[in-house]
Amino acid sequence: MSSSVLEVLPEILEVALFGIGGAVLSLAGTYIEQVAVQTATDGQTALGVWVGFIGLLAFFFAYLVITDTFWPKFIALRRQLRTN
Repeated sequence: MSSSVLEVLPEILEVALFGIGGAVLSLAGTYIEQVAVQTATDGQTALGVWVGFIGLLAFFFAYLVITDTFWPKFIALRRQLRTN
């Protein structure tokens, strides 16, 4: 490994973890929304709406992680790697 890659390895790991975190939150939101629809279909409408709200929160946090944290750090890391 080149010394420049070793210097940016923590940033690479940080970007990877934020990307994985955003993906996991998106998958969790999808699963939770599926449970909400199934719950509402089974006749428990109030509980289904509540679970659906929780699923929307998971999607919201995934959006925040990707747009506010992952994407700017990814762009900065890409620029840093291009200059080295």
